[in-house]
Order: sequence, then structure tokens, then C-alpha cells
Amino acid sequence: GIIETITLRGEEKGMYPNLRSKQWLLDVDRTNARLGLDLEPLAMCQCLTRMGYSAEPKGRKVKVYSSPVRMDLIHTADVVEDVAIGYGYENFGHSSPRFNTVGGERKMERVADLVRQMMVGFGYWEVTTLTLSSTDEQFSRVNFPTQEVVEVLNPVSEDHNCLRVHLIPSLLAVLRRSKHRDLPQRIFEVGDVVVDAKRRKHMAIMAIHAKAGFTEMKSLAEGVMKELGIQCSLQAGDLEMFIPGRCAVIKVNGKEVGHFGELHPQVITGHELGYPTIAFELDLQDLMSGRGEKII
Repeated sequence: GIIETITLRGEEKGMYPNLRSKQWLLDVDRTNARLGLDLEPLAMCQCLTRMGYSAEPKGRKVKVYSSPVRMDLIHTADVVEDVAIGYGYENFGHSSPRFNTVGGERKMERVADLVRQMMVGFGYWEVTTLTLSSTDEQFSRVNFPTQEVVEVLNPVSEDHNCLRVHLIPSLLAVLRRSKHRDLPQRIFEVGDVVVDAKRRKHMAIMAIHAKAGFTEMKSLAEGVMKELGIQCSLQAGDLEMFIPGRCAVIKVNGKEVGHFGELHPQVITGHELGYPTIAFELDLQDLMSGRGEKII
């Protein structure tokens, strides 16, 4: 074969592959401040030469030329890191940390683990799905009211063009792929959603079998809230994804934190399912607001 170059037109116009050296301009004083060193421009050039660069001092700056095959060099900070490597980490000396910190698990993650163990005790299987979803899956197929989502720029697939705001559609997709399995199927997920460009932790539960009904999910929802030690109230809901009269919302201190009910036949058949299906979704972030210590 013969290796040749090509000329691109448009935003990325030019001759490719571009085998010209990349150029960087390091500020000596700023680089020293970042690394905690006191190198002169010539000494900094020597450090870079050890790392395969060509470098020359220009007053209090250093002009650096890097190989065109160094694809890992994205920012000036990457060149500063090579200055440190060329200087030698072993030459930086020893010092004790100025601050002592202790790592720990976030309260939200402890609550999520507690909920997972509780749902396994209720006889449900945990599943894990992608945070990436599609607007069609999140709204149209389940009759959810459309809301603003974080969209993916230039998505590879139309099935993954946004970040999800609900977990129920993800569980429906799991049941659709598992429709050849024996019934009953009872699954749950504790995962992230992105609402108003902020990540939140949700829990969703779903069951499908011939006798699945509103009463079963109501009992489970009340059991979950009781196990978490949270006083709540149930009120009739009107979400279109559920059968009218077989839907309820959960409120804590007057704020809606979840909903459950019996899925509408249109939603069930739209996901190629042939049996009654019940679902429950809970916003764990709202439950944590001012009540995290009590839950844990």
C-alpha cells in the first residue's frame, strides 16, 4: 500500500495527517508556581528535552515543540506535567499534607444501599440500565408529559439522544426484552436520573403477571415507606400512563415524592407485553431532604 495525504474542506480544512510539530508556550513563573519549583528557563528546557521535546527559552517563557504523534497532549497542563516528570518526582522532596481528610460514603449512597437490600427482601430482582435514553422512550411510549431534558449532541443512535428523567421507561424496556421468560417477573432499579440538569437518585419497581393489580403495588409502596420510617399520605393520581382510577401519588409533608399504579393497556401493548403490569417510582432525593439521618 501507499500512504498518502488528503485535503479536507469545511471547518476542519487542511492537509491530513498533519505531521507538523505542535507548538506550546509555557510561562516559566506560572509553571514554577504550579509545581512548587524554582527553575530557570534553561533548566526547564532541559527537563522538557529529557521528555522528547524541543524547547528554547524566550525571556521568562519557554517555546516548546512536541511530536505530532503525541495525541495525549491536549492542554498546556499536560506539558507542565512532563516538566515535572523530566525534573524527577524523586527530587521534589518530602513534606506532610497540610490538611487531614477522611473519606466516607455519601448519605445518599447509604440510603440507596439500604433500599436495595430492602427490595431484595421483598422478593424483587435488581437490574441496572443506562442513564442514556430517548425522548420517545421517556415520554411518548409511556404517555408521560413532555419536559425539558439534557440532550446528547450528535447522538450515535436515536435510542440514546438524551439523559433519562424517569426510571419506569427503562424497566419497561427490560421487561420487553425478557418477555420470553417465565412469569411472574418482579424487578427494581435504584439509579440516577437527570432533572433540571441536576442528577437525582430514584427508585423504580415493576411487576408483571396475570394477577398484577393496584392493590399489590399499594401494599408494596406502603411497606417501603414504613420500612424507611417515613410518614406519608396517598392521594388519587391522574397520570395518563396508568389506568384511570388505579393510580396514586405519595406525598411527604405535602410534597409529591412518588407515584404508583396499574399501567394503561396502551402502554403495555406499546412495549409488546401481554399481561397486567404495575409500577412504582420514588424520588429518594426528596426523601433525603431533611430526613436523611432518620432514614439511615
